[in-house]
Amino acid sequence: MKDNGFTLLELVVVCALVGTMLVVSVPALRNAFIDDRLKSTSRKTIGLINSVREQAVREQHAYLVHFDRVRESIWFEQDGKTDKTKEIDDKKNLAFPVGVKISEIWTRAQGVFSHNIDTIWVSRKGYTDQLILHLSDDEDNVISLHFSPFLESVKVYDEYTPDK
Repeated sequence: MKDNGFTLLELVVVCALVGTMLVVSVPALRNAFIDDRLKSTSRKTIGLINSVREQAVREQHAYLVHFDRVRESIWFEQDGKTDKTKEIDDKKNLAFPVGVKISEIWTRAQGVFSHNIDTIWVSRKGYTDQLILHLSDDEDNVISLHFSPFLESVKVYDEYTPDK
């Protein structure tokens, strides 16, 4: 008698192997095919600004956060440092990926910023002026980040939101 099928054990082993390969490969494939540079950059921007606020409180020093529209990056330094020739530390710099840019910066005190390098001040208590940061990409997608002056909470909108 000739067997033309598979045993239950063989099917279970094959299903387990396929399941294991899917568990390992799906996150990598998702990141490769559904990579959204704008959302990734907005998450990193929120993380950088919130970490500066935390560092200001922890070290009891005021900080300056610089938004560089020429280099498409954000970097920070301790307020009062006079050594401007020093290279920016990679840990203190967030370089945007190609195609993502800062389209507009607004604070309650100064309104819309229009310089190549704009700066906000973070107090030693972690307070800053109310900040709205608009990021955009080559496909005209916009993300608006609304930073609270006193809390680390950030409201994120998938569209351009007017200044308050």
